[in-house]
Amino acid sequence: MGKPKVGVLCLALVVYPLLLAAEPASQPSPSRTSPVSTVVRRINGVPVLLANGRPFVLKVWTAGLHLGSQDDATVKARMSWAAAHGFNAVEIMVQWRLIESTRGVYDWTRIDSLMDSAASYGLYVLLTIEAGVAPPWFADDLYPDAVFVTYDPNPAQHPISGRLAISGYGSLPIFYHPAYWKEADAFFTAAINRYKTHPALFGYDLCVFTTGEYNYPGGNTYGIAGFADYSSYTRRLFGRDPPIPLEEYSQPGPDTRPDWMAWSHFRIQKKREALDHFGMLIKSLDPDHVLVAWTGNSPLWGGWDNGLIAEAGGGDYPYLISRPYVDVIRGGPQLAPDLFRVVNGKLSMVPFVLVAMIQATQRHGKLFLLQTERVVNSEAPDVTGRITAWAEAFHSLGAQLLWWQEPQGEGVSGAWTSAERAELVSTLKLANRPLVERISRADLAFVDLGFETSKYYADDTLSLVSATSQVQAFLDAGLPFDTLSADEIMEEPAVLDRYKAVGLMIPRAYDLLAPAKLKAIIADFQARGGVVWRGDPEKGRKYAAGGYTDTTYLDALRAYYDSHGLTRHRYSGHDLQIWGNKPYIFILSRSTRFTGTLELSIKGWDLPDGPITLLEINSGEIYTARVVRSSLHLEITLARGKPYLLQLQGGPNRSVRRSSGRVMPAVTR
Repeated sequence: MGKPKVGVLCLALVVYPLLLAAEPASQPSPSRTSPVSTVVRRINGVPVLLANGRPFVLKVWTAGLHLGSQDDATVKARMSWAAAHGFNAVEIMVQWRLIESTRGVYDWTRIDSLMDSAASYGLYVLLTIEAGVAPPWFADDLYPDAVFVTYDPNPAQHPISGRLAISGYGSLPIFYHPAYWKEADAFFTAAINRYKTHPALFGYDLCVFTTGEYNYPGGNTYGIAGFADYSSYTRRLFGRDPPIPLEEYSQPGPDTRPDWMAWSHFRIQKKREALDHFGMLIKSLDPDHVLVAWTGNSPLWGGWDNGLIAEAGGGDYPYLISRPYVDVIRGGPQLAPDLFRVVNGKLSMVPFVLVAMIQATQRHGKLFLLQTERVVNSEAPDVTGRITAWAEAFHSLGAQLLWWQEPQGEGVSGAWTSAERAELVSTLKLANRPLVERISRADLAFVDLGFETSKYYADDTLSLVSATSQVQAFLDAGLPFDTLSADEIMEEPAVLDRYKAVGLMIPRAYDLLAPAKLKAIIADFQARGGVVWRGDPEKGRKYAAGGYTDTTYLDALRAYYDSHGLTRHRYSGHDLQIWGNKPYIFILSRSTRFTGTLELSIKGWDLPDGPITLLEINSGEIYTARVVRSSLHLEITLARGKPYLLQLQGGPNRSVRRSSGRVMPAVTR
């Protein structure tokens, strides 16, 4: 049985180093001696991270997690390695139960030592103070009713039920219990007041992992009931006994019980109250440093989650990107070996989902910090050669990078090999490249209905599997798309004016569950000439069942784009994305070799007719192309299974004109 996704609430104090880009990797950086003020501001329409008023590019390495099982010498050795190899940030996690083992008595000795060491190496530190597991005194002595109680409808198969507290170790507190807020507030306040003027502090990371919605039957990820609270406190707060989840595949259709939906809405509302409470607390205590919101990893593990909801990790992506107290969104995929190559006839969706996440983050004026882990995979353990392509692609979109590994190399994430580390270090040169201007938008945006769609059990036509199949078909057809959450559409209906079409991935779910306000906005969009695509989950499921080879279905999707004037690019089995006015062209080579001329629409780039050159960043190869009336004609050979990242260089005696503002130089220290 897989491990349950236990939620945590964690405050992370972000700490980073001052490294001169021109310094050799082996030369240590000067120590940090004075505090820094950090903020995210829009410059030419693009969110930019500023440190003391100057653009700053993060280069982060994980130095230590779960300090209860790591000694300081190991963590400091990781810091030394990071500083010597050009990183400008390290990350540490410290647990509440270890710091406040006696109520009101805080032992900051280890944190003080580690932060001072980081400053001596010239590093800032991302210090994650995790408050998801409360100290023993919290539940053992003071608040026995403030602890989660879980329920499993099939304890014979998954014997994880009851009160989530271990005497003498700690407990999983109810994240909306007033006693938890009282004690956690005191802990957070003490930490912020202690470190907000420390020269190593760069900002704060608010990590809210509350409960995992996919832990419910039908989520089909962990197969257990999860940690939605069934305690007496929550029952009183809810006003009646919460409904018990049905067993997986126990009923013919989706679980649309009114009590179940009311209970689901109650839980998400309580999560959002906790987000607001702790986010605003941190900002009120220290408004001079950025706050990073950690939304959880789950939607980026290759699943689609019918959009961008990160609830499997307890995060709430659509809500977080709209919060005024959040400056940076932190997303965390694993760098699986199948990224950027075909496995069993399928291309990973992770890059495309990330594109949508970065776009949505930037629309809300926030920076995107890409946490990338090394996946443990015994079948294909080596990802050397793919790291650069991954970093190139997403740095070109405007994401900044955090390279993560588990301290002991155990669990889902593992330690990088020496060859992989060398390639990771080579990606740091990206910080010297210009910051992006903006990301281009697709013509079609899928509507993410949010958490309700993850509550279906047996009905395949309404399941996330069907949604995933349809997304895969769009990718296979080479059709670009964005994703909009229901929340942001209802908060700002004018966001739809930027699109020609919106897509409903599971129309029946939309008809059953979409709020009336959302339906009215979509109807108005259609009445004003917008196109509404109603997905066909059954065709998507048949497409998947047939091995993703149904060209009739793919052609129908392409015809839909063509008939409604939606932009698309597809060349002989190669997915192609033109990512905005940076300008970068990213080609994910699929299943065939291609030699020929690509004719790409570059409308909006405002380039003069004539010759132009493109640099393939990973190989350094130069390509000559020609611009003819807003089209780029490029002769190229694409090898099977290889990624290409092309950057516009200009042409002989020509300057590149851009229609959306200038490209800002990246500054690193």
